[in-house]
Amino acid sequence: MWGLGLTATTVIGTLGIGLLCIPLTICPSVLGIFEILYAVKLMANPPQPVKPSQVIAILEICCFLLGDVVGPVVGILALVFYNDIEVKTYFAHINGQM
Repeated sequence: MWGLGLTATTVIGTLGIGLLCIPLTICPSVLGIFEILYAVKLMANPPQPVKPSQVIAILEICCFLLGDVVGPVVGILALVFYNDIEVKTYFAHINGQM
């Protein structure tokens, strides 16, 4: 939502010339939707069986190419935490593998 708001502000502020920025906001917007859908599954009561989403973490890191500075940090942290034994145990528990 933040990206879409920034794009709208840029387009309006530059009297239409900012339309060139729209392709830069599509990827982060789609990634944000995937993140929300993944989080909804994890936050459900009881949590739905899901695996750690390394694809989302890698796409967050790739958003660095589009000017995002927070996403890559979150993506790297997610990949590091996915290797933690407690996180692996949690995902094994919600997937019924314990």
